[in-house]
Amino acid sequence: MKHRIFQQQGNIALVMVVVLMTTALLLLKALHFYQENARNEFLKEKKYVEAFNQAESALSWGLQQSWALQTFSRQKWQCQRASEHSWESCLKHYKGSQFILSGKGNYRGQYDVTLYRWVSPISGTQKVRSQIKGWLDYCPVDKKGFCQ
Repeated sequence: MKHRIFQQQGNIALVMVVVLMTTALLLLKALHFYQENARNEFLKEKKYVEAFNQAESALSWGLQQSWALQTFSRQKWQCQRASEHSWESCLKHYKGSQFILSGKGNYRGQYDVTLYRWVSPISGTQKVRSQIKGWLDYCPVDKKGFCQ
């Protein structure tokens, strides 16, 4: 019986090393998966923030532009694009002396982030000014198809 005990030296240690290495490898793989997902989410968020900032810049830029301030009801969006930037500002008549200015920032190629602002014409000019508390991140008019 004594002889058998001495023949089994080190086998359990080898098994434990293999188990520990396998566990460590699985933990590293899980950490890599988590970090890849976190990085992808960060990049999506970064692109969205860039597009949102572009849309805000487009709204500010649109306030400085000259517009054809027509007030007939079937008017379509008038759009102007900044040549040196990737944003667009558009204006559409709502009713009376109320207009809606939109600013678009490009998000991931085919999608836009669009922000809106209620504006009114500055008399004697072709420019508009923003109304107090008129900034919105959604279309303020609930008529079907108005903001498209």
